[in-house]
Amino acid sequence: DGAEPPRQITAVSGAGVVHSSLSPDGTRVECVSREAGHSDLWVQNVDGSNLRQITNDDPAESWPVWSPDGRLIAFNSLRDGRRETWRVAADGGLPEKMLDGFFRGDWVPRPDGRGEWIVTSLGGPVESGVRLLDVESRSVLWERRLPGTALSLPVFSPDKRSISLAGLVAGALILLHGG
Repeated sequence: DGAEPPRQITAVSGAGVVHSSLSPDGTRVECVSREAGHSDLWVQNVDGSNLRQITNDDPAESWPVWSPDGRLIAFNSLRDGRRETWRVAADGGLPEKMLDGFFRGDWVPRPDGRGEWIVTSLGGPVESGVRLLDVESRSVLWERRLPGTALSLPVFSPDKRSISLAGLVAGALILLHGG
């Protein structure tokens, strides 16, 4: 309700925190920090305890988002000049590539209960738009080019049947709706 004043919950010292994401149960936060010298993923409890570095590699990681069950984290990774979508266990481990292409979006269970979807922006002025991914098959279900949406963060509606994203064309809010 906004009655409590904002409070810092991250425990990463020094180099700042960007691109945070709360776990589905609201008990943990995932963020990106350059604390270790390069852009890596960190996770901790929202009370500031149990800070853990999840990735520790040279590629720049960004835009983490939790899986619906809170076990995995998807993120964008810049590797050899290519943007790729990766995932890692929320408790750490070896990251694994999910597929080619930029990631900044949302991860939900499918409304029919048969798997999970990820929605992501395409990630650049030349590639403005949105893409829907099937997590289990690691495939692109569809892609829409939408000028002016390069910097958007697409998210699913609560019923998972619509996707909203902001557009820079006349300050538009775009809503994609499926059956």
